[in-house]
Amino acid sequence: MQKTLFFLFTLTFFIGFSQEYRFIEYSVKDGLAQSQVTSVAQDKSGYIWIGTQGGLSRFDGVNFKSYSTNDGLVGNSITKLRFDKENKLWIASNGGVSVMSNVGITTYRFSKINAGLTVSDISFYKGKIYLSTNGNGLFEVVNDSI
Repeated sequence: MQKTLFFLFTLTFFIGFSQEYRFIEYSVKDGLAQSQVTSVAQDKSGYIWIGTQGGLSRFDGVNFKSYSTNDGLVGNSITKLRFDKENKLWIASNGGVSVMSNVGITTYRFSKINAGLTVSDISFYKGKIYLSTNGNGLFEVVNDSI
C-alpha cells in the first residue's frame, strides 16, 4: 500500500511539474514568403533565412523580409540554403543557384539544355562549388557558370 501511494504521489508530482514546450507559428500572414518551408539557415549576424516553395524570407526575430525572382533570384522554389565561409548565402532552386551578398544577388543559371533541373544541394570542397541535381547528377561551378 505504501509503495502504491508513493508511486502515485511521484507520478502526480512529475506530471504536475513537467516541462511544456510552446510553439509559435509563423505564416504568410506574418510576412513569410510562402507556407511550405524547405530549408532554414542562420547567418553570422543572427538573421534566420527561410527557403520556401514561393521565395526566400529573412527573419530578424520579429519581422520578415521576402525575396523572389522579382528581386533577382533564379527561381522561387527554394530547395536548399547554405552559407559559405565569406557569409554569402547560396540559394538552390529550380534552374540554378542565386548568391546573396552585401552587394546584391548574383545568379548562376543552367544552360538551356539543363534549364529544367532543380538544384537539391550545394557543397563547398577545396575551394570548389558543387551542385547536386534532381536528375542529372553533379555539377561544378566553373568560371562563374554551370
